[in-house]
Amino acid sequence: MRILLACLLLAACASEPPTPREKQGATEDEFMQARDACMGESTTGYTDAAMNSYPASSTAQRAISCPMYDACMTGRGFQRAANGRFYAPILCRD
Repeated sequence: MRILLACLLLAACASEPPTPREKQGATEDEFMQARDACMGESTTGYTDAAMNSYPASSTAQRAISCPMYDACMTGRGFQRAANGRFYAPILCRD
């Protein structure tokens, strides 16, 4: 039970709280395309658990830099907005 609790706490610390974003005139598809592109551009490697597993895990997760992802999304015009229409959580670090 303690291990499960510890895993849940670590997962909560590793993920950025989802922040709604807004871009005037954008569609949900445009948002998801930007999100996917920014996730790819912000990838810094793989999580420690994936790097230290043997044999290599086929379920390895990418480690995404939160500052890089945020800068990418902002650069594509999707600003953080409390009342934004677009919302998709990501798992990131930093």
